[in-house]
This record gives sequence, structure tokens and C-alpha cells, in this order.
Amino acid sequence: SEKRAILIAENEANSIYNFVDFQRAKKAGKEYKIWVTEGDERVRTAHAMVDWKKIPIDQRFAVGPDLLRFPHDYVYGSAENLVNCRCACLYR
Repeated sequence: SEKRAILIAENEANSIYNFVDFQRAKKAGKEYKIWVTEGDERVRTAHAMVDWKKIPIDQRFAVGPDLLRFPHDYVYGSAENLVNCRCACLYR
């Protein structure tokens, strides 16, 4: 359906954006990353647990059962952590 196609396209675009952002941050010499949620009632419990957590750029966030490099990490993330995720990552 069109709704399903839009959902898949949005999630794939977010995965690509976050991967590119991560690679650019590493190339720019950023040393830390911070997971940031939308901070509202729709945030998943596992995501809220890492909200504003600062870690070294080469470490992974423990998000529920997954160890993610960044939000929408399609390599290491499960559907429960990726689909409709609205989180972002800040780099310092």
C-alpha cells in the first residue's frame, strides 16, 4: 500500500542520513556522540534510557537488546528500535 511504502521510504532515508552523519563526524575528528530523543510520551522506553547519554564516538549505545552506533543503525538494529524512530545523534 502507499502508506506502507511511505513508512519504508522514511525509515530507509533516516538510516542513510544517520549513517552519513556518523561518517562525517568521525572524519571531522569528533570524539563523542549524544543520543537525543524527542522527549515526548511517544518515545520508546529503551530510547528514553539513553536520552542525552554521551559516549565515545566508537562505542555503541545499549538500546534495549541492540548495540547501536546511532539511531536507525540498520546494521545492528532490530525493527523494534528502528521503525518509526524519531531520535537523533549529536556529535562533539
